[in-house]
Amino acid sequence: SVDQLVEMKIHGASPDYIRELHDLGYTQLTASQIVEMRIHGVSSDYIHEMRELGYDRPTTETLVNLRIHGVTPEYVRELKDLGYDKIPLEKLVEMRIHGVNGNFIRDVQSHGIKNATVDDLIDMRIHGGWRRTSMD
Repeated sequence: SVDQLVEMKIHGASPDYIRELHDLGYTQLTASQIVEMRIHGVSSDYIHEMRELGYDRPTTETLVNLRIHGVTPEYVRELKDLGYDKIPLEKLVEMRIHGVNGNFIRDVQSHGIKNATVDDLIDMRIHGGWRRTSMD
């Protein structure tokens, strides 16, 4: 519709952007999905970098959710460098929501907890369990 075209123009959903998404395999997008992706900064570069990290073809909804919660390729690389590779996308979002970042993981590891699972890290962040353990 004309309203959708205007909205796409306002948010920078250009033909080039749509072509880039199409070339990445996102061929059946609605105008609303395209606008939402633009609003939240889902660029073709972002999709490429996430693919390079092993996340082949997340849904548009997942990509938007990742961007909303600040799951960047840099964040994923940092986790990978700390031994946390191929974390499910929904867990990456959960980790960001609860503040599980590289500094937190390094802090936990410095207290002798080296093999915590992603769920353990989230739980420790929420409840401060590693601090109680280090005081025992």
